Amino acid sequence: MNIGITASPRLSEKHLAELKKLGKVTIFLPTKDPEELYNYCKDQDILVVWNRFKSEIIPRLKKCKLMVVWATGYDYIDIKATTKMGIAVANVPSYSTASVAEHVFTFILSLAKTLPEAHASVKSGNWRQLDFRGIEIKDKTLGIIGCGEIETEVAKLGKAFGMKILVYTKHPENHREWKCVSFETLLKESDFITLHVPADKDTYHLINAKTLSLMKKTAFLVNTCRGSVIDEAALYEALKSKQIGGAALDVFSPEPPSPDNPLFKLDNILFTPHTAFYTHEAIERLNDMCIENVKAFLAGKPKNIVNKEALNGRIS
Repeated sequence: MNIGITASPRLSEKHLAELKKLGKVTIFLPTKDPEELYNYCKDQDILVVWNRFKSEIIPRLKKCKLMVVWATGYDYIDIKATTKMGIAVANVPSYSTASVAEHVFTFILSLAKTLPEAHASVKSGNWRQLDFRGIEIKDKTLGIIGCGEIETEVAKLGKAFGMKILVYTKHPENHREWKCVSFETLLKESDFITLHVPADKDTYHLINAKTLSLMKKTAFLVNTCRGSVIDEAALYEALKSKQIGGAALDVFSPEPPSPDNPLFKLDNILFTPHTAFYTHEAIERLNDMCIENVKAFLAGKPKNIVNKEALNGRIS
């Protein structure tokens, strides 16, 4: 049994030892070259991945039976192609719920209290106390777009801070504990808006010039899901013109962003390098669950498979 690990998965020695009990483990160097990626993967029965697997590579992977995605999101895998090839794709749900929710509130509190600007000022020797008047988040309205486990945790934290919670979701019947409203109402009434939707054709540029124009001039936008959900050019114009109060991004499109991204020239936006999920506790859970996905598959009891049709074998 050949098990290949590609790109960024950071498995500890403990987790690598567990995998080595199951087969021959090979760790491949990161690559953006499709042909080199194919050569890495062609002889592997199981892959632990955090790569973009395009449709031209997958049909050539004749031996692979399982891809374990080192993440919850799997939008960078061509699911149609893997399913046709009989390659099951397993993800790792729910491992970073607390980490991402806490990151959202790190952004919210930093924006509300002008922390980055105040920190930079003090560090540079400028004690400009009166320049950094923040706002309280108590009694402010938190708008949550999407409603899964992370969003529910964000809502709980917001409630603990005394915020009013609004939710926009396609399945309001599943979230009766929160006030579910229309997309337009959420945009108009929220003081803070946080995005938690998958990257697909329905959410591409969900936040654009039109939707940004509906937001309060004092509102803040937070994105920890996928960069493609925001039209960055429209966001730049909205921030530059002070059409909205500010923003905080953990994700970009593409990643990494270009060094000359115009958003970097603005003062009313915060950035982190797609690290909302990246805590010691979350990564330990992620690695544990990756190993469990491999073990379950080999035991004939596959779990967390996102394309169950692939379990029936290759579709000719």
